[in-house]
Amino acid sequence: KPVPYFAFSQQLQKAVNQLARRVRHYLAVPVDGGMRRLDAAGIYYIESEGHRIHFYTEEGDFSAPGALKTLEEKLAAQPFARCNSGYLVNLAQVRGVQQSEVQVGPHTLQISRPRRKAFLAALADYIGGEGV
Repeated sequence: KPVPYFAFSQQLQKAVNQLARRVRHYLAVPVDGGMRRLDAAGIYYIESEGHRIHFYTEEGDFSAPGALKTLEEKLAAQPFARCNSGYLVNLAQVRGVQQSEVQVGPHTLQISRPRRKAFLAALADYIGGEGV
């Protein structure tokens, strides 16, 4: 049978997008006495506290020196968004949003009023682009 071009192109684009999300993106994080390679997909969220950054991941929690803004720039192509000034959340790990809280893996974080609209828009874009 002949295949309608538009339907075919939509399915092909969806497949390409799914493959692009499977590509792993790693961060080199300086830790005491060396470096640690961290898979961005395994991060629940990143918290800024003074001049240290705390990583909450599937493999455990750890901290490193640095600035959240620097990491935000490194992760610009990845599905990360700020829910308030101190947290950078992995949208792929979001399990739910209720009132002014977001459930990220086993953690619950506050969504600040100024960042609420932008965070929810980024989450909607991520979920919509995933085709769920």
